[in-house]
Amino acid sequence: MGPRTAPPVGDPVADERRRCWGLTSAPPERFDRGMRRVFIVTMGFVCGCAGPSGGGGRAFDGAGWESDLAGPPDQRAASPDAGETADLAGPDLVPSVPALTDLAPADVTIAEGAPFQVTVTFAGRYLGKQPVDVLLVSSDPAVVGVQGGAQLVFNAASTTVSCAALKTGEATLSIAMDGVQRMAAVHVVPSVASVAPSPLRLQVGATASLTITLSAPAPMGGATIAVASADGKRVAPAAPTATVPAGSTSVTVDVTAVAQGGPVAVTASWASSMKTAQVLSIDPVAKLALSEVLYDASGTDEGFEWVELWNGGNAPVDLSGYFLGATASSKNLTYTATTPALTGTLMPGECRVVGGPMADPARNALPANFTFLDPLQFNPSLPNGEAVPNSSTATGLFMGSPMNVAGATLVDAVIYGVASRGIADESGGTTRVDVGYVPFPKQTLERVGPSAWRVQPVPTAGACDWLHL
Repeated sequence: MGPRTAPPVGDPVADERRRCWGLTSAPPERFDRGMRRVFIVTMGFVCGCAGPSGGGGRAFDGAGWESDLAGPPDQRAASPDAGETADLAGPDLVPSVPALTDLAPADVTIAEGAPFQVTVTFAGRYLGKQPVDVLLVSSDPAVVGVQGGAQLVFNAASTTVSCAALKTGEATLSIAMDGVQRMAAVHVVPSVASVAPSPLRLQVGATASLTITLSAPAPMGGATIAVASADGKRVAPAAPTATVPAGSTSVTVDVTAVAQGGPVAVTASWASSMKTAQVLSIDPVAKLALSEVLYDASGTDEGFEWVELWNGGNAPVDLSGYFLGATASSKNLTYTATTPALTGTLMPGECRVVGGPMADPARNALPANFTFLDPLQFNPSLPNGEAVPNSSTATGLFMGSPMNVAGATLVDAVIYGVASRGIADESGGTTRVDVGYVPFPKQTLERVGPSAWRVQPVPTAGACDWLHL
């Protein structure tokens, strides 16, 4: 191939190629070492420069020579003059790293034990093939640790560095590249260690205190903790913040049980640390009552149904004066006795199950060998009801003789279904529906307050947590 003259300065195409690679009026001497290095620019991929054709581009060597090329840069391209082949997989120039411009955030307040990241930003995108290590240094590694491995990679203008707040104190993060230095101040403060007590059981309308404790004394100026309830309609904090005084480790905040429900998470957070306490807003049931009913077992119901009873009074209850009854179906309005007189004594605050007598985890969600207060089979069995319009049914606890249901006293009832049909409740009313039908077998109707019921997907036989403080 004969000698050629480099394109003069002022040639628009050659000048653009020189601009892409940071050249000025003439190519630097390092480009001419007895062999020309051919660079490819395809669809503006490098430096935003594009060749005259959409799919190919222009190639130019270290002296500014150009030739039309087609195909990606990892292929070999023929010289336009003499059929020579330029090896595009050969040595490349290594573009310089753009200037360091920023380390952000420049001021970090973080709780001890928490991870965090900072971002290192450069003046432009890095176009080199080999990643460049980004080295961040902590002035006190015992306070703030820096995890290694951060790199600036091809086509990126920034990278993140992972750090960890190890203990309370002050530290400075710094990075220096090519004579440019950037720094960030890090203040590691105590974390929220606990919110107690948890769970907190509160009667509806009552107020109690939660104690928020830090992992170390609060710094100068104190620690302002954000306090929030996951359900303010049921459990409400007295204020949205609570301040731990400087040098102290704890503060109390009042919460009020507004309405029955929960557990409600009350969260205390500060400087990326967070702890929660569970608060139950309870409306106690202070009487002998039905507390949970399983009327639909998996498969055959007979022998697997059960009813849980709760004694919310102050004295033992002899159950021999009581029996269970139910409406025969979703079409009946009157109760029929389903058990003989019950047996056993229910102590104050005690929650026990009658029915069965079979217990099978796969059939009625009771563990094998479950202990019944009164193991008996309901006859007739408890009604499942029909999920059709204007249907409902009921199970009731009666005081009196099962031989004379009409003359017995209805002590408590749960009426379940789609709509009221005139079934009597314990108050003498006939318009109440407490809860819908269970959608699947092995689910129960669970009482959660004096007049509140819900479908319980996971039965809780023998535990009446929603009926007492």
